Amino acid sequence: ARHHGPVAVRISVVTSDDSPVVRIAFTGRDRWATLSRGVVLPAADVAAAYVEDRRAAEAGASLVRAPGTSWPGVVRAGRYGVGSTRELWCVHRGSRVLVLRTTRPRLRRVVIEVDDPDASAELVNRVLIGS
Repeated sequence: ARHHGPVAVRISVVTSDDSPVVRIAFTGRDRWATLSRGVVLPAADVAAAYVEDRRAAEAGASLVRAPGTSWPGVVRAGRYGVGSTRELWCVHRGSRVLVLRTTRPRLRRVVIEVDDPDASAELVNRVLIGS
């Protein structure tokens, strides 16, 4: 995946006595672009994690930005959509993105650019199978 500068999105899976959570943290410039520090999703709220071509992910996305940053082909960051179509994005110039589809009524997907989307999807899916 191509990106401009270091990717400032961190994804981790934290397991505790209760249930695992997927933690996505925006750092550096991405915190400003998304106007968010990130999101914590209990594993029960994540329906699937998969890698998708950026253009395919954008094709199914809302154009309503609330709030966020957009420069076509360069950056799409922040919250998009309203109600059940709401999504959280943090993608720069990457051609492949990690998509987390959720079961939350007000957050349909989280779409992020990470250094290794395949390994990140595998990590999340291993936790989903075990939870």
